Amino acid sequence: MRILSNITSRLVRGTKYSFLSLVIVTLITSIQSIIVARLLGPENLGIFTILNNLQGTVALLATFGIPAATIKFVAEFNATDRTTLERAISTSFFLISPIAILISIIYFLSAKIIALRLYHEQILVALIMVSAITVVILSMFSPLQSILQGFHKIELFSRLNILNSFISLPIIIYFVFKYGLIGAVIGALITAVIKTAINFRFVYKVLKEKKVNFQFNIDQKIAKKMLNYGFPTLLSGIVVIPAFWFANTTLALKSGFGQVGLFGVAKTLSNFLMFIPSAIAVPLVPLISELHAIDPREMSNLVSRIFRLVGLFLLPLVLILGLYSRNIISIVYGDQFYDAWYILFFMAFTTFLIALGSIIGYVMLGIGKMWEAFAVNLFWMSVFIPSSYFLVLNYSLDGLGYAYLLSYILFTALVMIYGTKKLNIKFKNLEPLVIFSTSSFVLSFFILSYLSGILFYISSLVFLIGLICLEYATLVKEDKELLFKSIRGLL
Repeated sequence: MRILSNITSRLVRGTKYSFLSLVIVTLITSIQSIIVARLLGPENLGIFTILNNLQGTVALLATFGIPAATIKFVAEFNATDRTTLERAISTSFFLISPIAILISIIYFLSAKIIALRLYHEQILVALIMVSAITVVILSMFSPLQSILQGFHKIELFSRLNILNSFISLPIIIYFVFKYGLIGAVIGALITAVIKTAINFRFVYKVLKEKKVNFQFNIDQKIAKKMLNYGFPTLLSGIVVIPAFWFANTTLALKSGFGQVGLFGVAKTLSNFLMFIPSAIAVPLVPLISELHAIDPREMSNLVSRIFRLVGLFLLPLVLILGLYSRNIISIVYGDQFYDAWYILFFMAFTTFLIALGSIIGYVMLGIGKMWEAFAVNLFWMSVFIPSSYFLVLNYSLDGLGYAYLLSYILFTALVMIYGTKKLNIKFKNLEPLVIFSTSSFVLSFFILSYLSGILFYISSLVFLIGLICLEYATLVKEDKELLFKSIRGLL
């Protein structure tokens, strides 16, 4: 019990920094995304969304899962073998560099084929070429962040994320205002260069402080271990990120880039719900690795409590985003994006499921179950790609929302079964969460669809307050202790 208390305290401290960082970063990126969307409009925003999907897929291939391996090996060798630590850090950079350059060159040379033959959009040629350069820079940025996480420099990691966001905001807005769509891509490249340079400087200081020397060579044994660890991570990403690209591309070819822009707005807003699990993830992964080695039973108890509390905490936020989707879209993005309200409702509840599933995903990452993570992501892809294709062709933008919700219902069910059967996680007191989330979706859809005016606002407010009261009443003593400890830690 003392071990769990110590781990919980470290989790709260680590989450404090990452949570505060994410709140500030989310606020800054929200302002940035709103201004960019209003300046670009649905059509250009849709093109920009497609480009980001392409860049994400290429960047994933360029880093080859090595950043995730870097976190693990830096944390491991920092405690056990300083000489191997030095070789691990240098190996991560010298592994990524040639892979990133090669993949980016192929991406650059494929610009005309992708832009003209697939999308029939001339402007994408120049955008993809600039994006290819950005991929190389971001590939150097990724291991720098991994080193900070591996050394558990969570406070510094969080401060740098805030600094990077503050730098990005004026640059992106200026270039979009001045040059439109091409300005957004150029601004992203400039931002990538600046934040990579800043992070390099601070990582260099950390290495000097730790008396770790950078070696200009590759250790073949460590390289093999990194590739073995990173390859399933790469495969897990490959089945997820390209699936998003496929769905958006299907929507663009079926209904135009404007519909992709509407979906991009809805997905951006719903992604704000991920700030809680994302904040937990930064300290959770290395702590799960440690706790699993010390006491797997205590790991099970901790994961069960985190899963339950994240779900109960997020559900009222999901309701706010879903119930008031019309108001939020109109106020934040303007009438030109108003039609995104319906898809926002479905994406809010989908993100709730993604958040719960991600908790188990972080556990799998922490204990090195990379092939199993790939398998469950492959299952999700096998559901999402055919369902998104069929539903988009028949229901356009709405169909994409249905596909997301369906695929993540099945995905969340699968990871919970896997967590129970294979990781021996005993999910306790989940009945209230299941009942509340299911009834919230059904009742909120009814309120949003059939009520209007003052009756809508009264009903939705009563429903929201009632849910919060019921949630608190169902918390067990241990949940309340962790909740209040987390709140005190944040304050």
